[in-house]
Amino acid sequence: MRSARLGARQPGATPYPGPDLRVLGYHVRTRIGPGLGLHGRAAVRFRARLSGDRVVTFSLDPRLALSRVTNAAGQPLLFIQNGVLRGPGAAAAGGERSAAEPVVAVILKRPLAAGQIYTLHFRYAGHIIVATFTGLYGLENRMDWYPNRTMQPAPHDLTFIYPAGLTLLATGRRAPAADTPPPGERI
Repeated sequence: MRSARLGARQPGATPYPGPDLRVLGYHVRTRIGPGLGLHGRAAVRFRARLSGDRVVTFSLDPRLALSRVTNAAGQPLLFIQNGVLRGPGAAAAGGERSAAEPVVAVILKRPLAAGQIYTLHFRYAGHIIVATFTGLYGLENRMDWYPNRTMQPAPHDLTFIYPAGLTLLATGRRAPAADTPPPGERI
């Protein structure tokens, strides 16, 4: 029996979609700077449906560089973004990188246990806001501006901090800000 190379796709096979989990909610805090750079922190809470997986995948625009991923206890985790392993104990990034992909793989400390609830915390930053031809600004990628499980609906708690000279449009219900905005910014 021949063994397949890890990650190699067999003819007619569908790619592995990652572990079976159900996202229970997102808590995303996004700061848009004066130069329209996006800095984000996201917490993703999910329930594992099956046991055994140690790698969890999320979608994130490859232009948003992850700087840190931690578990609910605040322990830093290894992760792979754009073909580069990062995190505690990872060798300095170097060498040839793979093509930019909107997939981030997080390596957990222990395998998932079916029915258990987990939370992962992400920090990321980059430039994905662009000016439109009408003088407005928008996201080039409206799906992956925070770590998410694409096409899996879940409750979202979104906080935006942005320059006072801008007006922000978003979906959902506006809630009173828990914080006082810094001078020159809105929440």
